[in-house]
Amino acid sequence: MKSIFRYSIITFCLSLFLIFFACKSDKRHLGAGIKKYTKGDYAGSIEEYTKAIEDKPDYWEAYYNRGLSKFKLKNYSASIDDFKKALDLNPDNVNVYSYIGLNNLSLKKFDKALEAFNKAIDLNPKNPEFRMNRGVIFRELKKYDEALNDFDILIKLDSFKSDGYSYRGNIYNLMNKYSDAINDFNKGISLNPSDTIILNNRGFALMKVKEYDKAINDFNSSMKISPNNSSTYHYRAMTYIEKKDIPNACSDLKKALDLGFTATFGNEAETLYKKHCK
Repeated sequence: MKSIFRYSIITFCLSLFLIFFACKSDKRHLGAGIKKYTKGDYAGSIEEYTKAIEDKPDYWEAYYNRGLSKFKLKNYSASIDDFKKALDLNPDNVNVYSYIGLNNLSLKKFDKALEAFNKAIDLNPKNPEFRMNRGVIFRELKKYDEALNDFDILIKLDSFKSDGYSYRGNIYNLMNKYSDAINDFNKGISLNPSDTIILNNRGFALMKVKEYDKAINDFNSSMKISPNNSSTYHYRAMTYIEKKDIPNACSDLKKALDLGFTATFGNEAETLYKKHCK
């Protein structure tokens, strides 16, 4: 009996050791994954998170962090799978819905993205990033009134940042409400004078209301900050065309094409160049 009892004690202690070691191991791999993630080694972090999951299959934090790494690597479908698993294990984590939405937005699955951000906003209606991202989805779906509503709320939640004014002004541009757009861009630029997106969008709105010199000033300011942005040259070329200044328009169109406008934005600059410059 003594030998059997001694064996039982040894087996029990060994089991406790293995459980303790496994717990330490999964946390160690999670920590190593986070370190690699912060250093930009997303593939390495995935390896660590996978080891953590192998040690502890119900480790929702490991699934969540592995989903983040896959998102960074633009492996959107696999990232969604990890976030869904994290959600199964921890249904109360609102950020999971946000990342499911962002992955679907990246995949241009706007209806699924909208569903995820609706849930995120239901759980946390005062989160400005959730409002911003849902507004972007509404913009992609051409539901401009709904987008305006979200950006209105975004501005109320975070009125000292330029983002809300930038996004809302962009919607006004799309709705051809250029005066409203200019008012928002004015506010955005007062908060962030070096934001080239706002400068370009205000320049576009000014061009549409025939304030050509003011528009060109905005594009010039944008170029000083970001001299290799092909879209800025394209916008300024459009303004020169409206002014009947074809030589300067052609110079800007050529620069836009040289900077790779077509690969990023499509054939519009090339079409204008063929029409006005050859």
